[in-house]
Amino acid sequence: MGKPTAEKIAQRAFNLELLNERQLQEAWATLGSRDVAVDKLLHLIVRREFLTNHPVERRVHGERSGFFSGDYKALHPVGTATFASVYRAM
Repeated sequence: MGKPTAEKIAQRAFNLELLNERQLQEAWATLGSRDVAVDKLLHLIVRREFLTNHPVERRVHGERSGFFSGDYKALHPVGTATFASVYRAM
């Protein structure tokens, strides 16, 4: 199994409801093609604040969970302690 393409990563993020249709269309329009390097797509998604580095890194490493808690989307970790982890969320 090869390295995932930018299009495949974008589709996975959409399927996990991390990105919406408008954000994906805007990203592809800005990049001018779906045949771009993964790093280029991820940089744009973070720069446009569609996602933060936290969910991007988790998604790239194959994580499929831990992006949401109830209705809240985890943006990035704020701190951890013995019994809890704190995340900034929206």
